[in-house]
Amino acid sequence: MNPVNIVVKGRRAMGAFAVYAFFILILAMIIYGAVRRAINDSRLTELTEKKIELLEEIKSLLENQQAR
Repeated sequence: MNPVNIVVKGRRAMGAFAVYAFFILILAMIIYGAVRRAINDSRLTELTEKKIELLEEIKSLLENQQAR
């Protein structure tokens, strides 16, 4: 084999690896963003439900106070 051909093939393989690594990195960032957004959405939903419960409790306390 010609040593120049080995170097050229090696560079092509490294280039292909870099392209695949780049796409894998982009895909990982997209997945990470989606998971993070889902976690934030679930946390926001949980806090909203808690807020509604607290408001209902305040309303009930105010109604009890006015009934006296």
